Amino acid sequence: MTVLKKCLASALVMLVCITLCIPSVFASEQQDASPKTLLALGDSLTTGYGLDNYVPGQSPYLCNSYVNIIAQALGLEGGSTYINRAVNGDRSADLARLIPSLEAEVGSSDLIIITIGGNDLLSIVPAIASQIARV
Repeated sequence: MTVLKKCLASALVMLVCITLCIPSVFASEQQDASPKTLLALGDSLTTGYGLDNYVPGQSPYLCNSYVNIIAQALGLEGGSTYINRAVNGDRSADLARLIPSLEAEVGSSDLIIITIGGNDLLSIVPAIASQIARV
């Protein structure tokens, strides 16, 4: 399988995952009940890396990451009703290995936000660019 085909296959998998999440979001809105707990999983996009007030290794709840904005809009408190378990630099395989240790948090969360895959794609960009350059 060529690198381009692998990239397209990965993008398709991510699209399917996103599509599968959409109905559950709308179902919770139809019940007219805001989530009481939120679990955020993923990579640097989820931690807020590079944003003002973000300090690696310290609280991820102080910057204006997109998950912090969502949690604030839902009235959730970082570290108690909103837990951010994202890890800078993580790839899909890293998150897959982390999930079993989060069983209790996953089971007790009303809403789970996952942003992963950017680092997977970034790792194959040089190979894709090289393939394109040969064409």
